Amino acid sequence: MTKYIFYLFIALTTAACSRYPVNVEQALKFAGDNREELKKVLDHYKADPLKYKAALFLIGNMPGHYSYVDTTYLNAYYDEVDSVFAITKNADIDLRNSMYKQIVEKYSKKNLAIVSDARYVRSDYLIDNIDNAFSVWQNGNWATHLNFEEFCEYLLPYKVCETQILDRWRFYFDNFAAENLDKLYYCKQYQHSVLKACEVVNLELKYLLNANLPTELQSQIPVRRMSTLTHIPYGYCDDYMTLAAAVMRSKGIPVAIDFTPKWPFRRSGHSWNVLLSQTGKHIAFEGCMERPGMPHKEDHIFAKIYRNTYAVNKEIEKINTVDTYVPAIFRNVYMEDVTSEYMSTVDVKMKVSIPKKAKYVYLSVFNDNDWAPVCWGKISLGKATFKYVGKDVLYLPVGMTDNGVVAVADPVIVDRNGKITYIRADIENKQTMTLNRKFPVFTHFYDAIDLIVGGQIQVSNHPDFKDFVILHTIEKYGVTAEDVFLDHVGEYRYWRYFSPKGAHCNIAELVFYGNESPLPIRGKKIGTQGSLENDKKYEKEAAFDGDALTYFDAPDADNDWVGMDFGKPVAINRIYYMPRSDGNLIEIGDNYELVYWDGHQWQSLGRQQATGSRLVFENCPSNGLYLLHDLTKGEEERIFTYENGEQIWW
Repeated sequence: MTKYIFYLFIALTTAACSRYPVNVEQALKFAGDNREELKKVLDHYKADPLKYKAALFLIGNMPGHYSYVDTTYLNAYYDEVDSVFAITKNADIDLRNSMYKQIVEKYSKKNLAIVSDARYVRSDYLIDNIDNAFSVWQNGNWATHLNFEEFCEYLLPYKVCETQILDRWRFYFDNFAAENLDKLYYCKQYQHSVLKACEVVNLELKYLLNANLPTELQSQIPVRRMSTLTHIPYGYCDDYMTLAAAVMRSKGIPVAIDFTPKWPFRRSGHSWNVLLSQTGKHIAFEGCMERPGMPHKEDHIFAKIYRNTYAVNKEIEKINTVDTYVPAIFRNVYMEDVTSEYMSTVDVKMKVSIPKKAKYVYLSVFNDNDWAPVCWGKISLGKATFKYVGKDVLYLPVGMTDNGVVAVADPVIVDRNGKITYIRADIENKQTMTLNRKFPVFTHFYDAIDLIVGGQIQVSNHPDFKDFVILHTIEKYGVTAEDVFLDHVGEYRYWRYFSPKGAHCNIAELVFYGNESPLPIRGKKIGTQGSLENDKKYEKEAAFDGDALTYFDAPDADNDWVGMDFGKPVAINRIYYMPRSDGNLIEIGDNYELVYWDGHQWQSLGRQQATGSRLVFENCPSNGLYLLHDLTKGEEERIFTYENGEQIWW
């Protein structure tokens, strides 16, 4: 949508002589029938030079900002959302979610048309917003440190995001947190502390929403009426950051929205708020969630970070002017690169293959199934220069053509010291690769990896495991599935996994193999009864259901166990076990394919069905970039290099 409006905008010619700046004259010409409305704003402020300058800023940068045309339809949608959350405020969460989902599905069926704000915004609305923004800047307590340029970006805009309903959102929040903000007057240190004011407002937002990220109940038409957003307790980070920015700006607290378009180590991106403090320092925080100044993703690796702006970025505007094909992320001309505000960066210059007539190429990161551009580089004499590049990241330099993204150089690792290493598969020197996962371990799984340590494989010929024998004690953290091979242990009727103390068992799969068949042998499921949350899905049967994402969550912290009664003594020579899992380890029965990057695309190194906890691929090119597909199920897959027999994730 932004690209469509932007191309209309830049296609306009500029009048040879005008009493307005060039970009303002372009905007007025583009406004068509709405030109007179915008001129009314300029005429209104003729006698006030600073507000006149502010009006020029808004109008001159307006054509690429856009709104939905059918506000009647939108407001009906928002009204129904308000009603649901009003009548289900104290209701069961499943009922509330069900009712909300029905509304989302009902209103997502219509594709709404958009219109440039230059052809849409009315003069009284713009004047109202300009006057209010100046009031909180010049007469409030929290923004007196801003210069005019900062004021124009952090307080002046009449909207926080695209498709926001252009209602009196600033005034809706007049009384929000007012009492607690007023209290700050009685402490000398807090009287003009924008950081403290931001903290007060953000905590009230948190208590109001009881924010719960994320949700699957996301409409194709996101909620962008600020009053309605205050009623929805769950949403995506963009929802919370938008709401927080709107509330803060209504109070005269200078807040913007920063984002990383894609993480360089997993799919998707992230957005957050940033406060411009009296010291000139930008302080990151999560709107509606935590106190400003608390660590925010401090241990995360970033490739690039951008800040949403109201003003056009001239460099990105130029990219769209000189190149025919531009990545979607850079069709948005309303953002600026702020990567160097957050971390140490490096400029990267490299030789590239230049797509036909292209003036720019891009660094991309892997987004679990494709390459996503995140940084632009200008071409000069066959080389591209990329500014302020994040470190400890693997990038693929790409260009844009009518066929989409194409590689223009080998993948490159920018290490923690800024050193650049190109990755090119060596097809002459082969290697054997042993793989145990398709995706690295992240925090949601990390907390469970030690629950398997100390677990035991025990056997007995008595149902109460009197005189049990310990065949194996687990010493490895539960990052991968494991095969335990047993030799000459004799025959036993009862076989079990006995949980370590405090672990509630937490085993996902337990498979027994006899001496005479490659197929597992099965008996009667035995073990501790019940589950911690009284959920049958997590009772002992989960250890034998073939689902890596379910696990036996025993009711007691200690002395829990799960196993099989084979009806008679049997000999077992192999036990496959899977700890509580994220579903990304090697799962017996699943079909896998290993691929490597040949410089232009992924090439297969073969397929195989897993028969154990490891996959072994022979005759693989060395020093390459690899990706392991689970062809049976799952979505999370991550690129890696292979060094000293270990998968190194990127």
